[in-house]
Amino acid sequence: DSRTFTSDAANPSTIDIGAGRDDLDADGDTLSTSVTPVNDPLVIVTDNDLRGGEGATFPLSSAVLDITDIEARPADIVYRLVESGSVLGDGVFEKFDGSGWTELTWGHTFTQEDINNSHVRYRHGGTEPLGTEVLAYTVTDDIVGDDPDAGGTETSRALQIKVTPIN
Repeated sequence: DSRTFTSDAANPSTIDIGAGRDDLDADGDTLSTSVTPVNDPLVIVTDNDLRGGEGATFPLSSAVLDITDIEARPADIVYRLVESGSVLGDGVFEKFDGSGWTELTWGHTFTQEDINNSHVRYRHGGTEPLGTEVLAYTVTDDIVGDDPDAGGTETSRALQIKVTPIN
């Protein structure tokens, strides 16, 4: 014997299964219980423009970009830089690797944990800004590790970068 319990994001429910005792059906037989996980969608908490002055270096913080997932830690939310759709001409993104800053290029990744710890920044080149720049990226909840067939949520997004000119 077994039982089915269904819950979803629109109608969340809970079930209390007692520990240390058997769950029995009407005939007194033991019921088995199993939980089948589902992959919850990413939640966009903060999605603002990244702003700073000409020639400046400014951090990518969670006040600018914060994406969460109920089943993933910040270290499991992985951003990947995508060339298609990006317009970066005035500056570069960099990631702190523990000893120094390394330039991020297409395909490189960073995590929400990196953002939360101020380990990602944009360094403007100092020339007169071209206008709004765009960083295209994918974001995924990397709860599946290196197994691409195991699931996970991925979405494509873009970050607007606005540099204020200084005369």
